Amino acid sequence: QDASGAPSWPAAVLAPALLEVVERELPGWEAELSTGFPADKALFDALWVGLCQPQRKAAAARFWPWALGALCSAKLGGTDPRQAAFGAHVALRVAATLRADLAGKRAADALARSLMQGSNVGGVNDVATAGSVRLSVLHSAPLAAVLLSLTEAVTAEQEADSPHVELADDALESWVRLVADVAFEASAPDSASAVAVQLARFWSNLPSVGYGRLHFALLGHGLDTSPGKTGTSDVDMAELFRLCLFAGRSEATGQLSLGMTKFTSVLSIMQALLTAISEWPARRVAVLVLQVLPAGLSSHDISALAKSGQAWDKLCHAELYEPAGELDAEPALASLASLASLRCLLQCALLRASCGQGEAASALRCVVSVIRLAAAQLGALEVDAELCEQATLSDEAVRSAARASEAQKASVPGALCELFATFLEAFLRTSNSTAHGEARAALHLPAVLVLRAMRLALEEKGIVALPVTGRVLRDLGDLMP
Repeated sequence: QDASGAPSWPAAVLAPALLEVVERELPGWEAELSTGFPADKALFDALWVGLCQPQRKAAAARFWPWALGALCSAKLGGTDPRQAAFGAHVALRVAATLRADLAGKRAADALARSLMQGSNVGGVNDVATAGSVRLSVLHSAPLAAVLLSLTEAVTAEQEADSPHVELADDALESWVRLVADVAFEASAPDSASAVAVQLARFWSNLPSVGYGRLHFALLGHGLDTSPGKTGTSDVDMAELFRLCLFAGRSEATGQLSLGMTKFTSVLSIMQALLTAISEWPARRVAVLVLQVLPAGLSSHDISALAKSGQAWDKLCHAELYEPAGELDAEPALASLASLASLRCLLQCALLRASCGQGEAASALRCVVSVIRLAAAQLGALEVDAELCEQATLSDEAVRSAARASEAQKASVPGALCELFATFLEAFLRTSNSTAHGEARAALHLPAVLVLRAMRLALEEKGIVALPVTGRVLRDLGDLMP
């Protein structure tokens, strides 16, 4: 590798050579690669694909436990974001493979039982056996270390939406799901027992607070039931997080509505959003605001949120725009629920912004990410399928704008644009005292660009009555590139 840590040769050249080194177990390969393996995702992927061929199952079983320690945990604990992103990528790829191995093993066993051939089904066993060999070394893998490293990566007070934190978040979710599956695998009691021992070691070192803990609610681990800083307990936030993970599934609608029963007051929703803004990645907040909360809001809840809005606006020192009129169509009601949920988010973001420049910057980044997705979902911007996929929004959420009535198409996107503009105007008043010059431009420019893109998209559709949006863009003309 060169001085920057990138490979000196192309991955297509290096991968076969490394494959030979690992497969033949050349002396000292572990120590050499621990310090010399380039932080190159394409190179690791090419090597891992080669090792996962059925004829190399033994080499793969030797390699991945070593990789978790040397290429994942060690790099996640460093200060270099590039190295940390590589470590998270390794963890994600290995977890995804092992989960597929477990699913393949279960499918092969089910097929064998259905054909009454025991475990011998010609043609199926090659892949299933290779997966079983890779799974058989779970007992020797440093699961506790990698779970702790990933948890710390997504909980640490840093840029919550940086690439390596998002990768670590995905990797942690995959490993928790794998551990949960293995723990209940009756056909592999030894692996289940080894996982239980590793988890016991992990629980004793798990951070007492933070977003990373929420992943482990899937394992049934006891969380803190006492109210946190915002009045919402770990258990309540874990339930919301579980609903966010569940939201992308087709059968989720009834579950989302049922899971929201404990969040029946405006105060409980605001408390949960304050916690999410300060601790969760923006993509998780987007799913919470655009899918989970709206699914649990009835027409009565929407009215209650609207009536309570004035009190919250007073507390936030702003009067957030509220769309006038009632829409009766079911898609329109869903969009009004999304707007009500977004309004709650913006009010909470203003409260966070009043706590200082650091809090203001974090809150604004979160809001901009959520608004971009909301604009695509509600028709104020063209739908960005890749963006929605990254946020794990379901296909149903992406298609919601297409089913809306003509009245909704004319009013809801404009209402969203005006709502965001009103928030931005209030946010600027809140943060102007703490940000100046280049710092002010860096803080506000992404939001202004999103607002301008929303206005241009609406103008193309003939929606031009956007007085607040026009005023904000005129006032911030000096930030335009």
